[in-house]
Amino acid sequence: AIPPLPGMDGVSQKTHLDDPRRRVRDHCLIEYRNGYGAADVSSKCIVADDMKYVRYQDGVEELTDLGEDPQEMFNLAASSANAGGTVAQMRTRLLDAILATECKTPEQLSHA
Repeated sequence: AIPPLPGMDGVSQKTHLDDPRRRVRDHCLIEYRNGYGAADVSSKCIVADDMKYVRYQDGVEELTDLGEDPQEMFNLAASSANAGGTVAQMRTRLLDAILATECKTPEQLSHA
């Protein structure tokens, strides 16, 4: 086994590789940039169970039920029925995941 580098976060996938039915985490965090120059837009995404939530830098949100819509054709975030419940829960999960994985290097040396 290769030891992780200092400050590296992660979860070993060995359990899942040994038995694909066993899960080692309850979500996957994805960070993506999809352009260059003025067209560059950052996005953050969390996939948990069958739900995929994306938040773009410009504030646009997408919510997809991957179990019902594996081709990701329908944005449930635009539906008023999902505006308060699932979207809000997934938004909170995304923020929690981002904060939990925030880089802790380099070490802070002073305060402003």
